Amino acid sequence: PEDKSVAVGSAPFHLAAFAKGAVSYQWRRNGEPIPGATESWCEVVPAKSGTFHYDVVAMYADGTVALSEAAEVNVFSRGTTILLR
Repeated sequence: PEDKSVAVGSAPFHLAAFAKGAVSYQWRRNGEPIPGATESWCEVVPAKSGTFHYDVVAMYADGTVALSEAAEVNVFSRGTTILLR
């Protein structure tokens, strides 16, 4: 996964992992498993501001696992525009 910065409320985006031979995946946010995020991709919905770290655990048929490096996702509040007349 790659680092990304987005605004709160912007369109969802996907993180993807490619692990040759992996049979299952588990995406994590800040070290905690994301329920239902068990594909080679993970949809991220930027709903609240903050810095979040996403990584993925790839599991293989022989029982071995691999952990990706974490992607840092910075979700920032949208700024306010002031119109002067």
